[in-house]
Amino acid sequence: MKRKISKKVLCLCMVAVLAVGLAIPTFADEEIRLLAADGDSITSAANTYYQLNCSVASTPVSGTPVTVYRNTNHPSQRWVQETVPGTTLWYFTSSANTGVILAYNGTPQATMAIRRTELRTMQAIKIVNESTSTQGYADKGLVLPDRLLALTASSLTSNAAVEWLGPNGKSNQLWLFQMYPSA
Repeated sequence: MKRKISKKVLCLCMVAVLAVGLAIPTFADEEIRLLAADGDSITSAANTYYQLNCSVASTPVSGTPVTVYRNTNHPSQRWVQETVPGTTLWYFTSSANTGVILAYNGTPQATMAIRRTELRTMQAIKIVNESTSTQGYADKGLVLPDRLLALTASSLTSNAAVEWLGPNGKSNQLWLFQMYPSA
């Protein structure tokens, strides 16, 4: 009789440990979301010195160019990803003005725009994991139906434009997402 009770107790303990173990990732995900609520830093895999940046002194508006710039610890360099309802796509909102999002406007230059649900092909962005960097961050492609967000050769300087270009398979079209660093 003692043997059966101890096996039952052991079995119950294992079930409890398994239940707690399965719940840990849920708690961890929630914590990460809370820590990154004010946005992430997005840097190019080709040049990690510069961060994706709304090119303004204070608040980005529709038409504001998106550039790369050194870390200034300003909300214009923080990006919040919001899911597009009913899809696996994302809107990228600037923490400096949540009323505008990263968008394609028909020209290569990436700009901010007012969110319009009927313009999903120009505003809803797919995040594609391409590889894992040596720092442990996933390199991600930011993809519209036929374009990727990219640095160009001239983008390797401060305040240079970021563009929507055709795929080329190079690191200038890969981005690293990190919790926003302090200056």
